Amino acid sequence: MFQSTLVFTEADAAASLAAMRAAVPGDGTTVAPARYGVRWDDTLDAVRWGSNVAEMAVATTTRESDDCWVFQILTVADEPVTLRVRHVAPPKVIELSAVAGLFGDRQDLVDRLFDRVNAAFRMYGAKARPVIYDEPAP
Repeated sequence: MFQSTLVFTEADAAASLAAMRAAVPGDGTTVAPARYGVRWDDTLDAVRWGSNVAEMAVATTTRESDDCWVFQILTVADEPVTLRVRHVAPPKVIELSAVAGLFGDRQDLVDRLFDRVNAAFRMYGAKARPVIYDEPAP
């Protein structure tokens, strides 16, 4: 019969904790909001959240390089938006560029998306996370 409850001994608990701590670089216990207000590590969550608030949906996500994500987004009216998020040096941390509309002429959509995505980055940046996810100190 399968035992569904596992009781750790003190030695088991210590070994398990040590293994979990070893998997995280740094001490993993110091948490703080983002040093510069936003974190590169929050890019995927911030873009998805901001797009949703802007009444848009992320269709595809492509990592162009270690410092660049490209998102293909659709509006509720099925208009395409290409959003590029680049990792830049602090204190800016992120840089957004986008083209929207069938002919690339919908600056209103770009402005709305930037506003919502930037707000999402700030929202995620205000949350305390282990400092290992933050930008390095100057």
